[in-house]
Amino acid sequence: MHEASIKRSLFISDNLVLFLILGNFKYAIQKDSPVKFKIDEAKPFKLFPCCVSVRGFSRSVIYDLNRSEFCYIPNDLHDLLDRFDGESVRSIKSCLGVHAGARIDEYIRFLVKHEYVWFDDSLDELKRMPPIDTNFSTPAEISNAIFQIENTPNVEIKKMVKDLSMLGCRDILIVFYSKPKLALIKEVLNQFENSSFKSIELLIRFDERLKESELHELVNQYRRIRKLVIYGSPKLRKARDFAFGMNGIVFIPRIITHSLYSSIANTTSFRVNIDFFSEAKNYNPYVNKKVVIDISGNLKNAPNMDEEHGNFNLKPISEVISDDRFRNLWNIKKDEIAVCKDCEYRYMCLDNRIPVKKDGEWQHDTPCLYDVYSGKWAQK
Repeated sequence: MHEASIKRSLFISDNLVLFLILGNFKYAIQKDSPVKFKIDEAKPFKLFPCCVSVRGFSRSVIYDLNRSEFCYIPNDLHDLLDRFDGESVRSIKSCLGVHAGARIDEYIRFLVKHEYVWFDDSLDELKRMPPIDTNFSTPAEISNAIFQIENTPNVEIKKMVKDLSMLGCRDILIVFYSKPKLALIKEVLNQFENSSFKSIELLIRFDERLKESELHELVNQYRRIRKLVIYGSPKLRKARDFAFGMNGIVFIPRIITHSLYSSIANTTSFRVNIDFFSEAKNYNPYVNKKVVIDISGNLKNAPNMDEEHGNFNLKPISEVISDDRFRNLWNIKKDEIAVCKDCEYRYMCLDNRIPVKKDGEWQHDTPCLYDVYSGKWAQK
């Protein structure tokens, strides 16, 4: 395997000149100087497997799954990559004609600059790096859960934690809709202390009586807390930075309702990583292997769904989730839903709208704020 396929990013110190190797040619990158490189048009090139081009109706996107980034590209570049990946620049120009030469050069420079492709003398060498595996599987029967509390819990939390743990659940979101006392929050969190859960997110209604110092102590005491969000706050602010994605405290003005529903208004909530990409390719990531225990103990697929599949106090979770009616929407991926299947964001967007089947086609009753066909966002 050539050096270019080993690493795609390098740290550049103040006075250091680094040589980046793409195939057998080298170009120097010096701090504060433009990138200079020469492309050998006889060498075949290939997208790195972690860089996946996804075609939309009005434009395409390259998902950089290693760096958790994405970049817009025109559809004709996507089509070029889809058709000629593994070919040389010379063969592409020969096939498309002289008139396309300047545009091809522009595209290749873009791909090299962003480290989306590498070149090699041998096509066999390029083929040794297979496409990224987008099969998605997890041993857990339930991957994560939402637990909703109004004033006091209406289920036996210790039993709920045990049952969810038996199903492989490791992540949970706990939502307090009233203004809970610190003692109640701790009482709930204590039930997870000797469990197999790895992370807990908390949504707590803003209350001036709950001191910020107490929130910091809470996060310090319960190390499973990944994020603590105080909603209904007078203003948006961060009270504690996240360390490696954990233990952050954020205040937000938004009021959280029982449905937790909020339209996606921009790309800030999008998730670009191999796990989410693979799940979205194969399932509906909003409901797949998820369960909600609402304020009455009812078991649902999602907080913004009306349909209930039983009550935790009357029916084991394992029995509820084994019912085909509970799993009905798990397999309805974006590629099967009208409009979504034409969207370049379809493998990074956690769409919380519930698909319904009408006239033999899966679709959404409510429109998305992003217009797939114009490539523009509506003002919310």
